[in-house]
Formats: sequence, C-alpha cells, structure tokens
Amino acid sequence: MRTKEELEALQAKLKEVMADKTFAEKLLSLEEPEDVKKALEEKGVSLTLDEIRQMAEDAIREDEGDGELFEDELDMVAGGGFTKIHVSKGGPRW
Repeated sequence: MRTKEELEALQAKLKEVMADKTFAEKLLSLEEPEDVKKALEEKGVSLTLDEIRQMAEDAIREDEGDGELFEDELDMVAGGGFTKIHVSKGGPRW
C-alpha cells in the first residue's frame, strides 16, 4: 500500500505525463495492462498491474456512472482505501 505522500507524487507525475496528448492517446489505445505498464515506466511512472486495472475500472465506472458511489467506493471512503487516479474520460480498454 502506498503512503499518502507517494500517492500525491504519483498523481502529480501522472498528470504531467498525461498532459502530453500524443502519449495519452497512445496509452489509451493499448490493449493489455502489461503494455500500459511498460509505456508508463518509459515515462518514469511505476504502477502495478492491479493499480492499472483499478484505474481502468474507475474510468469506465465514471463514464457510465450517474454520480452515485458504488458499494466498494463507499468502503474505500470510509476505510481510506486506494486513491482514485483518473486517466481519461471514456475509459481505456484495459
């Protein structure tokens, strides 16, 4: 589990990396989480495959959602679980 400081640094780095629209489009076109992990590592961002999958699920939920929290999201808010890192509206395929 990452510390709050690690998550904040990771979010800042992801925001910086995703500001490059060409890279963001390339990243979202990738089919496999392993390919996403490799592309992010080339930009200095280290995520686990589980974190990448969670980001994809969160992006899909946000795109499909109606603003209501899912049960597991409520649990994370109450229990201080993984901090959501939004990649892109529309959701990646991984």
